[in-house]
Amino acid sequence: MPEKERRQTTRMQVPLIGTATYESRDKESQTIPVIAENISEEGAYLTAKHCPDVGDRTEISLRCDAGLKQLKISLEAVGTVTRVDEPDQKQNGFAVGFQKFSELGPG
Repeated sequence: MPEKERRQTTRMQVPLIGTATYESRDKESQTIPVIAENISEEGAYLTAKHCPDVGDRTEISLRCDAGLKQLKISLEAVGTVTRVDEPDQKQNGFAVGFQKFSELGPG
């Protein structure tokens, strides 16, 4: 039997790229490039070469990477890292739960 979906909102797979800025354990601000694997109203799953730690406050800035000049979508969000996954083929993944965000809209 398939595992029941734990989320209350639908996840979307939209080609979004951007940055995540967080304060590392040594209190130094870090900005890393990220790719959104999926996103919902509650949060996002992002991949990056380096990840923040669970519990880190993270500011995310994403934009559409569909290669379409007419389609401009962007998202600004603030959240907390809720999960960090082990590296998979040179990429790490991490989940962020949103506390506040801008609506997906024209970029």
